[in-house]
Amino acid sequence: MRKLGLVLALCIGTPLAAEDIPGSNFEVGYWKGGAQTNSATGAFNRCYASVGFTAGETVWLNLYPDDVFEILLANPSIKYRPGEKFEGIIMTEVGVPWFGNASAVDENFAGMSFTGAELTMDFLAQGVYLRLLGIGIDQSFDVRGIGTAMAKMRLCAAQYGSGKPASGLGAGTGAGAGTGGGAVGGAASPFPPTKKPEGGAGTGLGAGGGGGLGVPAPRPSP
Repeated sequence: MRKLGLVLALCIGTPLAAEDIPGSNFEVGYWKGGAQTNSATGAFNRCYASVGFTAGETVWLNLYPDDVFEILLANPSIKYRPGEKFEGIIMTEVGVPWFGNASAVDENFAGMSFTGAELTMDFLAQGVYLRLLGIGIDQSFDVRGIGTAMAKMRLCAAQYGSGKPASGLGAGTGAGAGTGGGAVGGAASPFPPTKKPEGGAGTGLGAGGGGGLGVPAPRPSP
């Protein structure tokens, strides 16, 4: 099953046009990541971590040196129009959901990005299950090990991240505990200067406001 998941992940490919920097790759449990360059210019662009699932889904995280953190999902049965916009909600099984704009970066991947990378990583690290609603992938994903993977991304960014290239989706507004984050309006083009957000921070749901994780999470391939 691990081989099947790998084949499906290769069929989906990676979000945005980028190439790994030799020697930057790391593995943490089921997570894999590294540093990537802009394939057009060769300049450092981001550090990433990703995990694949048995049915071919992918959770992909990007950390940019301009303090932007991006969460992308892919499902092989769902295709997007690059630049397509959505109203997104991202949540874990604990804490308060964040609301904002979501965008498709290519035909396979869609997601949300936030300024305030540390706050965003803290938000993601608080749970075991991750769910991003509004982009057509109504699933909760088992993301055990995400905290360690993001720690590796921090080290990666400290080693390779000099300069401040444009982010993949653009920058939204980061969010602290109890408030929703405004995600990007998002330009479809991955590396040129991106559009400004099409809105400010959303409003988080309070306790009991819904957003439960009722869908069984697909597990990483053994």
